[in-house]
Order: sequence, then structure tokens, then C-alpha cells
Amino acid sequence: MLEKIPTLQEDGGANGSKNDDKRRGKTRERRHMANPEHMTAVQQGGRTWNAWRDEHIFEMVDLEEADLSGAHLDGVDLRYANLAHAKLSGAHLEEANLSYAKLIGANLAHANLTHADLRHADLSGADLSGADLSYADLSRATLIGTNLTHADLCGADFGEAIMSDESTHP
Repeated sequence: MLEKIPTLQEDGGANGSKNDDKRRGKTRERRHMANPEHMTAVQQGGRTWNAWRDEHIFEMVDLEEADLSGAHLDGVDLRYANLAHAKLSGAHLEEANLSYAKLIGANLAHANLTHADLRHADLSGADLSGADLSYADLSRATLIGTNLTHADLCGADFGEAIMSDESTHP
């Protein structure tokens, strides 16, 4: 997610008038970053994360754009987590709870999601190419524009999942 942040000049700073810079379209962009406390906890692995999560049960988890490629997070509790545009390629998420997670545009290529709970997850535009989704529960998940090329879907539950012609199937 990009958000526009006014430059010093747009705020009426010393180097120019606010109106002149607006006409020229001077703005700078800042990317949204994952919450540093959440990143530190999840990078310590599933057991540490789940203990942290138990103590912060009502906190909204923000791991948007986090780089967790190849992370070992089997059994991790990421219910309702914001993982939009996260890098989870090759991550080990066997039996992970990702129900209701926001995984819009996430890279889960070649991730192990065997027996993962992805009920109601939003995987719009996500890359799950080559991922192992065997016996995963994707019931009522949103899979619009999701890449499932070469994914292992053996025994996966897609009951009432929302898909479109834009989704790439194996």
C-alpha cells in the first residue's frame, strides 16, 4: 500500500508555497511496513509467536509486506492477520491457522500449507504456484485472480470458495 505524504513544501514549508508544489504534483510515497513488534515475534518461530499471540489475543496482527520467505511457522496462529503483499515463498505453514487472514497479493509460491486452515481468507491476487495445499481448508476463501498453477490441491476443501475466471488453476 502506498500513501501520499505531503512534502515540506506542500505543508507550506520554507522552500516553496503549498499551492505551487501541489500544482506540480510534488509528493513522496511511503510504503506500509509491518509492525516491528509483530515481525520480531513471528521471526522467532511458531512456538514463540503462538505464546506471544496468546498474550495479545485481541491485538490486530499487522504483517503487511513482511518478508517471511522460507520461515518455519508450522502450526502458527495467524487468524485475522494482515499479510497483504507479504513474501511467504517457500514458507513452512503446515497446520497453520490463517482463517480470516488478509493475504491479498501475497507471495506463497512453493509454500507448505498442508492441513492449513484458510477458511474465509482473502487470497485475491496471491501467488500460490507450486504450493502444497493438500488437505488445506479453503472453504469460503476468496481466490479471485489467485495463481494456483502447479499447486498440490489433493484433498483440499474449496467449499463455497469465491473464484473467478481470472484465477489460474493447475
